[in-house]
Amino acid sequence: MAKPFLHRLYALQYAGRDNKTPRKIPQALAKDLHMFHSFLHQDSPYFVKTVLFKNLLGLNFNPVDIRADTAGRTKEGFGCWYNGHWAQGAWAEIDWFSEDPLEAEFLHSEKVIYQLEMFAILMAFRLWGHTLGGTILLRSDNKGVCHSINNQSSNLTAVMELIRELTLLSMQFQVIVKALHICGWKNLQSDQLSQFKMEAFQRYFPEVDSIPKTHWPPT
Repeated sequence: MAKPFLHRLYALQYAGRDNKTPRKIPQALAKDLHMFHSFLHQDSPYFVKTVLFKNLLGLNFNPVDIRADTAGRTKEGFGCWYNGHWAQGAWAEIDWFSEDPLEAEFLHSEKVIYQLEMFAILMAFRLWGHTLGGTILLRSDNKGVCHSINNQSSNLTAVMELIRELTLLSMQFQVIVKALHICGWKNLQSDQLSQFKMEAFQRYFPEVDSIPKTHWPPT
């Protein structure tokens, strides 16, 4: 799960000709190490550290499907979906961005859509990841998000913060996380939730929960 993070540490250790020379740890790598420190030193009701890796070796690839989507408009937000359970949130209620979340030009930029999609995936994993086991497939219609999750890497600082949290949670929950790209028209549940098209959502999916998993922002 955390191999790419360790690879970056090894690359720093063996960079250059003299491996005995002390090297300054970059800020990004320091955050990676802090993530592992948090994993090893905090108590969690979801896992036992001493059996974590032994359990993962015996997992079968019978993936659980979690989906999320986002709408980059000022009055809309994101939607999360898992097996008839759902949640949604409005960007105006989420205090996460350094820029003004109500700035239309900011919300419609390609780089920020990428960040919003990653944020939605993380929220879905937060909601249901600890209740599941084995392998979890996180489905997104954003190819950049899928690539970043599978490689646990991104050139955007804000997205790397989300990837670190996703990795930490996956270790705590004892699950293997993979991302799979899905065509937008196949992600209809999350798409309608992100745009707050509730009448259409309930008409197309009458069997779903009558109320969302949670309201955002979570308390």
